[in-house]
Amino acid sequence: IAPALRALQTLLTEKLAAKIVRDKSEHALKMAVIGKENVGKSSLVNTLLQQQRQIVTDIPGTTRDSIDSYFKYQKKEFLIIDTAGLKKRARIKENILFYSNLRTYRSIRRADVVLYMIDAQEGLTRQDVQMMMQVAKERKGLICVFNKWDTIEKDHKTMEKIKRDVRERLGELRYVPVIFTSVVNKQRIYKLLDLFIDVFESRKKRIATSDLNGFFTPIFKSTTPPAVQGKEMKINYVAQVKSEPPIFAFYCNFPDLIADNYKRFIENKLREQYGFAGVPVTLSFRKK
Repeated sequence: IAPALRALQTLLTEKLAAKIVRDKSEHALKMAVIGKENVGKSSLVNTLLQQQRQIVTDIPGTTRDSIDSYFKYQKKEFLIIDTAGLKKRARIKENILFYSNLRTYRSIRRADVVLYMIDAQEGLTRQDVQMMMQVAKERKGLICVFNKWDTIEKDHKTMEKIKRDVRERLGELRYVPVIFTSVVNKQRIYKLLDLFIDVFESRKKRIATSDLNGFFTPIFKSTTPPAVQGKEMKINYVAQVKSEPPIFAFYCNFPDLIADNYKRFIENKLREQYGFAGVPVTLSFRKK
């Protein structure tokens, strides 16, 4: 009987521990740290945790698994998901590399906000853009982090030049904030955490229907949607129908005929007024 009781006690202890971890996870701000190999992901995690939880070397591919860790900042609890570096598809020659990429995608899905890290020396690549598009497709918050900022030659115009270039290359993701860090020198690490909190809170933001219509009604009157097929477009009112991620419903007479350029105009106005930096927003045009 004694072995059976010990086994039952062990099982109950494990279940209780799993529940505590699960409850803790539900209230934490979930952060995924992704990017190509050797951009400083593990170094950032070690700095945030103030301990060596990952192997950090100059050899690409040292970290091959995702590890969850918790830390506190500004009285908030963070769950940080550190992932293996992304591999180019042509270089995936063994199962372990394939599953590293697979774990990266799973980490994105688990996160509230993703930190996408880039080597400042290498700059933004096509693969970086594709991966950030994937993050946006999953409707997650996103911050573009140029790390190793201490290693490049620069002047007072370099930052703005890179930001302009990133916005142009990201196109519809131009809402993504860009920050420049040096994990080695602990440069802008706290600013990065403050920015993370801003994006996290923006993703949860809810705007009252009265506020939305008070802002948009004059815009709809002064800048009406272009007529299509001789039909006059009219948007009657707008309401936020969801948060995390935010979705806004625009009720109109011909929702299928609203032009894409007008939708972009409306999204730009929404962001100018209410922020949502780093947060993908969905505009849903519906029949009145």
